[in-house]
Order: sequence, then C-alpha cells, then structure tokens
Amino acid sequence: MFKPSKKRNIRAKNIALDRKIFVKLRGETDDNVVSRVARELLKFDAYGHPSLVSQVASDKSLPKKLNPLYDSGRDHYDIINVSSKFSPENYVYWLIGLLKHNHKALARFNSLRQSINLKFLQGDAQGAKLLLSEVDRVSKSWWAIEQTMHVIKELEGGDTKQYILSIPGQFPGTDVKAMVQTYQLLSEGSAISFFISNLNDRMKEYKSSGITRAIQNGTLESCRYLPINFDSSRKVELLYLANEWYESIIDQYVIFKTVVSELVSGNNLSDELALV
Repeated sequence: MFKPSKKRNIRAKNIALDRKIFVKLRGETDDNVVSRVARELLKFDAYGHPSLVSQVASDKSLPKKLNPLYDSGRDHYDIINVSSKFSPENYVYWLIGLLKHNHKALARFNSLRQSINLKFLQGDAQGAKLLLSEVDRVSKSWWAIEQTMHVIKELEGGDTKQYILSIPGQFPGTDVKAMVQTYQLLSEGSAISFFISNLNDRMKEYKSSGITRAIQNGTLESCRYLPINFDSSRKVELLYLANEWYESIIDQYVIFKTVVSELVSGNNLSDELALV
C-alpha cells in the first residue's frame, strides 16, 4: 500500500514553499536557480513534506533542467539529477506534480496519439510518421521510437534493422545497448514467443536475485511489454516509478497509467493519491 514517506520525518514549523526560489537575482545564472530549487526540494523531502515536493514540480516556474520534457531544444536525458535522491514515496508526489506541470504537452501528446492510431487503422505509414515527428517536437520518447518501429514493420512491410541500429545516435553520451537488444528481439516476427519466454526468464532471475532495484525494474519492464496474463505473478507498486526519474515525461506518463490501471484492477490503489 502506498503511503507518503515518513523517513526522516522531522517536524519543522512554518516550512512552506517560497516562490522567490524561482527568481533569478542580479548576477545569477540559470544554474544558480536550479541549485537553489534543488536544495529546497531536498529539504522538503528530508522533512517529510510530499505536498511541497509536488507543488515545486507543478509550479509554472519550474526550471527546465528539472523537467524531463525533452523537446526540440534539448537532448534526450538532458536533466539535472535531483529527483533520484528523493525517497521513492516522495518521488510519486514529484511525478504527479510533473504531470500537472506538463498537462498541455501531455494533452497534445494524447491528441497526437489518437491521430496516430487512426493512421494505423487507415494503413497510412507516411501520415503516421509525420505525426510521430510531431510527438518528438513535444518531447523525445521511447514511445515514439517503438511506434516508428511498428510503422516500418507493420505498415511499410520493411526491415527495422537499420532503424534500430540508428537508435544510439538519438542518445548522445548514453549507453542504450540493452534497449537496442530488446528491440532487436521484438522486431523479429518469429521471435515474439522467444522474446516473451526470454523476458519471463529474466523476471524469474530478478525475483530470485533478492536485489530490490532489479526486482522493481524487472516488474516495470514486464508491465511495459507483457499483458498481466503473461506474468500473473507480478506485483507492481507506485514506488517503483522512482526508478524511471530520467525518462521523458511522455514515457513516465505512459508507464504511470499502466501501473495505476493494474493497481486499480487489483483494488490496490491508495486513497492517499486523491489528496495530491
């Protein structure tokens, strides 16, 4: 059951969000503002104030370098590492604040996604690709990469090998070999059953390892690629989403919806979230 963090729950009187932390003073740089906001965030986390963490995330003046909206002016994963230092419980509040902050971008994404689905139904590969480029302008994402693979394979009847090999070029300075290998398996029509079997075997290894982060990441990977009936033993929690802190807001939104849907179907979603 999800609950706000009580770790280091030191009660501080009159602790509140002062929006002056977002104001760039004379002689300051954007980095100075980011550092000040980050210090306040870590204080709110340490004192056990998840609502304040969420308020910072949702504020209209949140510095871009703390927001995983990788639009046309930013590289994928161009983000300052602050939120990974939150307790997992408080990260959930941070994420919900980010979803509020990016509501216009996500509304645009959902509109584009509906149009892309229509292009799939119409068999319009070129139209789907044009719309996917629009998604990239909202924010770069693994979701758009996967949809592009589907267009090449399902609508154009082409080979996705070259496209998959080009993926690392979209992530300067980041090792994405594991994802490339996953996509290489997925791209082989005859290998789908092998991919599912391979993924299930990895899930068993993660669970038997006793390593918390591996178990959590494995569960999220299962949620991302497998219907629940293919991995009926998985038990996902909102806290696991903290492991996705660096992913684009689109990818975090997509996995958030999947996790919440599974929790709702199992009647395991905490009422605490209604208060955020």
